[in-house]
Amino acid sequence: MRIPSKPLLEHITKELDRLADKFPNLANALQSLKQRATSRFQDESIDFNSVKDALDAIVKDADELDTDGYLYAIGQQLTNQLDPLSRSLLSGDVPVLPELAVRLSHSEEEAASQVEAGHSAPGSRTRLGGKPQWIQSDATPVCSACQKTMTFVAQIDSLSAEDSDLGRILEARGSYMFGDVGMIYVFWCSQCLGTQAVFQCE
Repeated sequence: MRIPSKPLLEHITKELDRLADKFPNLANALQSLKQRATSRFQDESIDFNSVKDALDAIVKDADELDTDGYLYAIGQQLTNQLDPLSRSLLSGDVPVLPELAVRLSHSEEEAASQVEAGHSAPGSRTRLGGKPQWIQSDATPVCSACQKTMTFVAQIDSLSAEDSDLGRILEARGSYMFGDVGMIYVFWCSQCLGTQAVFQCE
C-alpha cells in the first residue's frame, strides 16, 4: 500500500513557509530545507518505508544546514508531524471492524468443559488473559528488544455463521472471519512496552 505524496508536500510547504515568516533570520535556511525536503516526495505516491527514510533524511538535512541549533529542532518537529500524517494516510483504506461489546467472565471451568465436550466452537474462544488456546503449535513470541518471552494478553476468535444470528450478519460482511476460522493472539512486553500479534488457523 502506498501513501499519496501531495498531502505530505503541502504540509512541508505550509509549515516551513509559516516558520520562515515567523523567523525571518532563518528564511534562507528554511527555504533550502524546504527544497531538499520536497525533493524527496516527487513521486505521486510513496511506500511507508520510503517515507521513513525521507523523514530521517530531512533531519540530517536540517542538521547539515544548521548554524545555531534551531534548524535541527525544526527538522525534528517537522518529521514528528509528518510521521502521524503519513500513518493516517496509509490507514485511510483499512476497513474498521464493527465494534462489539465484550462481556468478561472467569471462564476457566466453562472453557475446560467445552473443550472436553468438543463444543469449543469458533467465536466462543475469545478471551483476555490465561493461556492461549493454540490452534496449531505454541508460537509464543520473544520480544525483539529484550529477548524475553512476551506476555499473553488476549485471543480474538473468528465468528462464523454457525455461531449465532450475529455471526451470520458479520460473516455476510466478511468482518470477523480470520482466514479459515482462525485466531489472532495478542502479546505484550511490559519491560519494553512492545506488542506483537500471532495468527493461526485450522
